[in-house]
Amino acid sequence: METTEQAVYFYNPADFDWVKTLEDNWHLIRRELENILLLPADTKPNPYWKASHPAYVKSDAPIAWKTYGFLFFGIQQKNHCETCPETWRLLSQIPGLTGAEFSMMEPGTHILPHKGYTRTVLRSHLAVVVPENATACALRVGDQTRHWEEGKVMVFDDSYEHEAWNKSDERRAVLMFDIANQAMGYTADQICRYKLSNVQDPFMLGIAPAEKWMEWYEQGHFPQELA
Repeated sequence: METTEQAVYFYNPADFDWVKTLEDNWHLIRRELENILLLPADTKPNPYWKASHPAYVKSDAPIAWKTYGFLFFGIQQKNHCETCPETWRLLSQIPGLTGAEFSMMEPGTHILPHKGYTRTVLRSHLAVVVPENATACALRVGDQTRHWEEGKVMVFDDSYEHEAWNKSDERRAVLMFDIANQAMGYTADQICRYKLSNVQDPFMLGIAPAEKWMEWYEQGHFPQELA
């Protein structure tokens, strides 16, 4: 008898022990985000905001989707963690963390449909800044669409096709992070080591070969010139 797996796009945040601590302290995270909002952004590696996947973005703004990283496949961006110490302290309490960053979407932006790289992680958003007209700003995963609510967490499987849009005239910002998907049976360490030792992403390879990425992973942080 054939069986079909039921796709799970969004997960119940109440099933994750760390969610309450994050939601109880979201104002601390917002305060630190406000301190860095006006820092510059660039398409190249830099100490501030970085343009995120411009090929996915439809917008009139020159940099419409940007990120401010804390952890990338287990490699810490130390200066950002030091600039936002409460945010990093709260992130550090989340089991199975593989990556984390602030993600900012400018008004009038559409992040086009795309898929994440693996089912071994689940993606999470803590909504930090949501436009007053929250219904104008949404995330679709599979055939389900959700709206962000300030101070609340979404957990979803980004290996399925997903897209996001901000049709308002205000910014949307989330604390975005990945955790090991326990159902897949791999630890955060295993996921990070596999990804970095088998790196194929042109952007990552443009920064360094796989051997260098693994060196940074072993030392736990990026070198100063990239941090």
